[in-house]
Amino acid sequence: MLSVLKKRTGKNRYLIIYNRRSGAKKIFEPEKILRHFFTKNKISHHFIYLDKKSSSQISLNFRVLKSKLNFNRILVAGGDGTLRSIVQEFYDQKNYNIPIAFFPTGSTNVFARILGIPLSRSIKNLQYLLSPQKKKLTVFRLNKKHIFLLGACFGKLAEFSIQAEKHYKHILGPSAYLLTALKYALTFPKKTISLTRSGKSTKKMQVHSVMIFPGIVIKKFLPFLKSPVDKLQVVLLKNKNLLELTKLVSEAFLLKRKPKNVDIFSSKKITLEGNFAEQVHLDGDAIESNTKKYLIEALNKKITFLC
Repeated sequence: MLSVLKKRTGKNRYLIIYNRRSGAKKIFEPEKILRHFFTKNKISHHFIYLDKKSSSQISLNFRVLKSKLNFNRILVAGGDGTLRSIVQEFYDQKNYNIPIAFFPTGSTNVFARILGIPLSRSIKNLQYLLSPQKKKLTVFRLNKKHIFLLGACFGKLAEFSIQAEKHYKHILGPSAYLLTALKYALTFPKKTISLTRSGKSTKKMQVHSVMIFPGIVIKKFLPFLKSPVDKLQVVLLKNKNLLELTKLVSEAFLLKRKPKNVDIFSSKKITLEGNFAEQVHLDGDAIESNTKKYLIEALNKKITFLC
């Protein structure tokens, strides 16, 4: 369902894209907060409502919307998956120059944490829009098609995320990932993969999961790895059971050191080969894939975010 509501005029004119289905069940009222802030500050705005449980279903024609509504900024109210899909539409339609703001209403809201956007889910969350800074961020792409901002995951850990989103996330929020891990992590069957990075020879190895993060994510959560923000950081996981995985996570996030028995390296372009059918996950979205070869690369055109 798509509906549009016109509001007052002003210097900055916002198109507010609100996904009412994102995240866990809400005890706060995101739409009420947004309306109050924009009306109080006399900022011109138009609402578009998305009723999509799967953000991969989102499709908006920004050229048509801009000609009708004459906006010069966008605010996305939703989760990380919703934001990824809007940026996907930006790239597909070559709308690189319109700044994007973010009002996090999802379950984990990783992107908001990276940009330092408050997570209080109140009107204070939006105060930065009165005098925002602009930040250009590198965007990454899978197989010349799928855009992502936060990370690409293949294998067993991708299965955790996909199952959490199918069955528990809309009720439990972030706790869904822990519950799913306990349910699906009895075994960690390994796959043979081939991996090639820029300027390096191809390597074959046995892993159960491959995680690929942009440098900006690493800088925020794993700063000891010292990854360049415009590169991808590749993490290859080989643990045999949930106990070993728990130890690995504790070393990385609590002790702030590189875990043992994990291969980590950075590159601007990566080619990955492996049988990951139904086990590919980008920024909160399951990606359908019928291929065994994946090209992951940094793109030259950056997107401007308000923070």
